[in-house]
Amino acid sequence: MTWCAGILDGLSAIHRVGIVHRDLKPANVGFVGGRPVILDFGIARSEGEQTLTATGAILGTPQYMSPEQALGQPCVPASDTYAAGVVAHELLTGVLPHQADSVVLLLQLKVKVPARPVRERSREVPTAVGECIDRMLDRDPGKRPSAAEAAAVFRQALG
Repeated sequence: MTWCAGILDGLSAIHRVGIVHRDLKPANVGFVGGRPVILDFGIARSEGEQTLTATGAILGTPQYMSPEQALGQPCVPASDTYAAGVVAHELLTGVLPHQADSVVLLLQLKVKVPARPVRERSREVPTAVGECIDRMLDRDPGKRPSAAEAAAVFRQALG
């Protein structure tokens, strides 16, 4: 859980300066001195920045993509929080919250089907952390906690 809090702290820092990563996933997290560091800002954008992307094109890694990103809508800080929720879910339960045999079906699931609660997959996850991850994975970006709020929940669970 320490790593999750560190990733969320990193997201909080980039969100404070108006940057949205848009492709947070385990492969884009490295470690320096045992602390997680967010890597690969190749498709990151300033919040609200207009981008020249082909109509209907989506960028990112489908397994970690937020529902709004899957729909081709603009990414916001809550989109990164969703991706961090997927990473935390996978780290603490060993499985992704949504799984499918094709990318199209996976993206449809993200948009239409709520993720199964974390504690249904692992009772070892502290209740507050499980509830926080469930909120991070809410399909409505307005209902997700900020990265800073989520980081505080993870740190509090660590004692």
